[in-house]
Amino acid sequence: MRTTITTAFAIILILAQFSTLSGEEVGKPTDKVRLQQALFAEEAERDLPKAAREYELLVEEYTAARRIGLSALYRLAEVRRKQKRQ
Repeated sequence: MRTTITTAFAIILILAQFSTLSGEEVGKPTDKVRLQQALFAEEAERDLPKAAREYELLVEEYTAARRIGLSALYRLAEVRRKQKRQ
């Protein structure tokens, strides 16, 4: 019972992280739009510092989301392993 609660809590935490990184908050542009804006700043406006800042932020956010995804994948593998033992 305790393991089930712990696993459920871990899943809730992972889902909460995904929802905060998804970029679907009201008024916040999606990552695709942000990438387009950075490309526009780089190529059309020739504002390299602005483009670099946006690219850096996108890379940092992608890295954070990737870590969460990898953690979720590991936890799923552990759950599958435990299910086979039962």
